[in-house]
Amino acid sequence: MGGIIARIMGHNSKRSRVISLTLLYLLTFSSLVLFITSPGTQYSASHQQAIYGASLVSGPANEETATSRRSYIFIVRFEQGEEISHILSNYRRDREGTQSAFEDWAQNKPALLGTSLERVTYSGEALLRYDPHQSDGDLGQTLAAVSARLNASPLVRYAELDADAYLDAED
Repeated sequence: MGGIIARIMGHNSKRSRVISLTLLYLLTFSSLVLFITSPGTQYSASHQQAIYGASLVSGPANEETATSRRSYIFIVRFEQGEEISHILSNYRRDREGTQSAFEDWAQNKPALLGTSLERVTYSGEALLRYDPHQSDGDLGQTLAAVSARLNASPLVRYAELDADAYLDAED
């Protein structure tokens, strides 16, 4: 193949061979990418979302109990305080201990009522799980109230409902 491209280009040098091999590798790589991302393969985006997004939305597999036991994830960036920073920084080393320490720390903080620490991202954001079955009222208003309560807290820099987890939960 390299010789054919070199003849077409009218050159027979190392440079033209390198160019032709590079084009061949790029063509092969792009074909591989198209194959991997096609909907029929096991590596498609929906399959990856099912794998990686599974930990974001809780709930049983059957539809009957899934609607009553659904929970939602809020992405929260806390203000830099020594205590919360120390708690969240230990997450990679000791997940259960960090979740327990967060629960103890959040116990007397009204803004965090009904939430629990799901995990901590590499960028330092806390993913807080909110379980709405403990509250009464319309779910949309409840989620908006939780978001407003979190954002009004001086402990929180920002808090947002994880849209991907929310949309997955609605399906």
